[in-house]
Amino acid sequence: MSKEKWDQIIGLDLTNVKANFLRRKSRLERWLWQRRHSIDTVEYEYKKFLFLICTNPKKCIVPWMDDLDDLWHEHILDTRKYAKDCQLIHGEFIHHNPNLPQGTTDHTNHWEETKRLLKISFRYT
Repeated sequence: MSKEKWDQIIGLDLTNVKANFLRRKSRLERWLWQRRHSIDTVEYEYKKFLFLICTNPKKCIVPWMDDLDDLWHEHILDTRKYAKDCQLIHGEFIHHNPNLPQGTTDHTNHWEETKRLLKISFRYT
């Protein structure tokens, strides 16, 4: 793992992004969600996702959790922060590709490659 790259990504301040993610849920949805999930865990998974993108620029990295994808969308909506963070960690804007529907052969192939890279980068068994 590239420690320098990971340190850059882990250092991103996503406090407002996480707050907006939670705020978009109704009070009941938020309460139910927080009983089963941790926003800090979602943030950590999102940062692993960003790491895979930054360290595998020729690959299409697929989010492995809906909440991770939703946090990414929330980050993108804060356009100035997202652009600044992308520049800091990647040197350029990280584009989102909404044209890779689940269930397609392309999505499945990219998902298999993402799992492989996740396992290698974060030593999953």
